[in-house]
Amino acid sequence: DHEGNSDWQALGFEFRPDDVTSIVLYQELQLNTSLFNGRVDLVSGLNYFREKASSHLWTETRRGTSAFTPAGGAANGNTDAGMFRNADAMTRQVSESFGWFNSATWHVTDRFNITGGARLSYDTKDYKQTRFAAADFVPAPGTTSTTVTADHDWDEIDWRLTLDYHVTPDIMAYATASKAYKSGQYSFTVLANVPGPEQSGDFISPIPPEKVVNYEAGLRMTFLDGRLRFNPTGYYMMWTNRQAARQVNCSAEGLASCPVGFRIQVVDSGDVDIWGYEVDAQWALPRRLVLDGALEEAAAREA
Repeated sequence: DHEGNSDWQALGFEFRPDDVTSIVLYQELQLNTSLFNGRVDLVSGLNYFREKASSHLWTETRRGTSAFTPAGGAANGNTDAGMFRNADAMTRQVSESFGWFNSATWHVTDRFNITGGARLSYDTKDYKQTRFAAADFVPAPGTTSTTVTADHDWDEIDWRLTLDYHVTPDIMAYATASKAYKSGQYSFTVLANVPGPEQSGDFISPIPPEKVVNYEAGLRMTFLDGRLRFNPTGYYMMWTNRQAARQVNCSAEGLASCPVGFRIQVVDSGDVDIWGYEVDAQWALPRRLVLDGALEEAAAREA
């Protein structure tokens, strides 16, 4: 559980409670074995994750009489205009994830290894939000709140292939390619004056899953009888359907529902390619002194 509040002050005073309850269950079954007289190491397993999260958030604002909008405004004495309750919403989401994973390492020689693996994922989300009548929200006629519901599921196969070669007992070179995904999610603002059933189900489009394909190569090296470690790495990453919090224009909803002209929502932020290198080192000096250092440079472009 998390309980907190934030005090915002601009014109007047604003109080924002931040209370979230989360119940999580995770279970994993794993099998580890060696085959063919130790030439192949195998890992196989199943896992299950479930989270039930709920929150009730709102803002209490004492405002002055001065009015400012995205288009401008003017001072008007700034006397007390009263208390306002805004963004009063209760959200509940149940997330479940089922996974089946397998990984095998083939010791081709004493120096050369090939590792391959795959994971099948199935994820579900069951979403419910209730928004209550407030200064910035008018529910459907004849009601005091609007409730919307939606659910969705995703399935995906992730994979990894790695080659590693021990040049010497202290120097290992590797190259790897892998793919990973993060399930989609919901980020929705209930519409005013619209009954809940009319803006539920397929009306609410979930944000699509993120997917990352990564190509990486590097060296893992130790010197000075293991007291110095030096690890250079280069990578190229293709990231699609990035989930990120952005400003979303909502001025069409009017000043009551959207007083600043935008709101922050998690959205699909598009695709990007990222590439770069990183180097980290650790040097164990006498007298129990250890020096750590790292250098990284990265570049990106929209795909």
